[in-house]
Amino acid sequence: MSATTTRKPKQNAPSDVEVRRAIVEQTGATVRFLVGCAVAGFVAWCAKEATIALAGLKTEANIAVSFLNKTELAVTLGWMVGLGGVAYGNRERKLRKKTVARLEGRVRNFELGLDPTRSSSGLTAEGDTNPGDH
Repeated sequence: MSATTTRKPKQNAPSDVEVRRAIVEQTGATVRFLVGCAVAGFVAWCAKEATIALAGLKTEANIAVSFLNKTELAVTLGWMVGLGGVAYGNRERKLRKKTVARLEGRVRNFELGLDPTRSSSGLTAEGDTNPGDH
């Protein structure tokens, strides 16, 4: 008896449609990246122009400009990232509470269908702790 060998099935070469789709997807990704870079560059240019326009003038904006001039770039970026994280966290918290409030009635009906004698935890509709537990 001879030993049988397993052969890998031949892989088909990509069709013209698949190649074109890949080119379009890559082009789209490149365009999105370039647009993001262009927006970041435009924002930086606007900030530079605003700083030049305010140079030497006594305005309320002078406080912000002097703060940015006296701090290092890393510290400023750190504050921006930190404040951005706080804003993102607050937005996600509001979104979670809104979603929990939207789904709360459906979940409650489902749980009552499974066990009508089940006691409630007393959570609010948004999923917060029972106010009586404080």
